[in-house]
Amino acid sequence: MNRGTIYFHYADKFDLLDKIIEDRLEDLRAVCSPIHWDSTEKELKHYFTAVYQFFEDNYRFFSVMTKRGGTSRFQDRFKQLILQEMTRIPVASTKDSNEIFFLQFRVSALVGVVEWWIKEDHSLSVKEMADNTVILFIRNK
Repeated sequence: MNRGTIYFHYADKFDLLDKIIEDRLEDLRAVCSPIHWDSTEKELKHYFTAVYQFFEDNYRFFSVMTKRGGTSRFQDRFKQLILQEMTRIPVASTKDSNEIFFLQFRVSALVGVVEWWIKEDHSLSVKEMADNTVILFIRNK
């Protein structure tokens, strides 16, 4: 593919990068969308297994996007996607700053754990990651 073909479809290399990021995050959103946060522990484990399997299947992409000095375009959108998905997690019954605090904590925790796992070259299996994530979420409802 030559430069003329790329610039026919995209304004510049950042436009192309944005499209690639959007496509991959839409794929992730499709994996995330079936979750219901009031599901049983077994259902949550199945869900998180599928999510971590997605990260493992797309390891090369996520390792580039999460490495030190990686693109903030991706990191910001990734956090926003996780935040949107997690707004369905029941936290507190009132809409106050404590609820927002715990939601932000969960988002940061999950994003941080995913980034750590990718950077550590999958030091834990998909199943171990899913099981540990469910334990954290159940303990911190």
